[in-house]
Amino acid sequence: MIAEKNRQHVEQQRYAYNDKALQLTVSIGVTTLQTDDTLHTLLSRADHAMYRAKQAGRNRTCVEMPHSSYA
Repeated sequence: MIAEKNRQHVEQQRYAYNDKALQLTVSIGVTTLQTDDTLHTLLSRADHAMYRAKQAGRNRTCVEMPHSSYA
């Protein structure tokens, strides 16, 4: 829920650059820390979720289930 609120907040902001209005979006990948996780396995799951969000059209939040492992 926090990641999705952050995504929505970024999407709603407007920025000015060289007299042009810019709108930014983010793709966020989320997972949870498991007892046997290493930094590598944790970041790999979150990274996989982020790339899924980008491939699904960007500007979204995806969650990777804790039992998924990407080495």
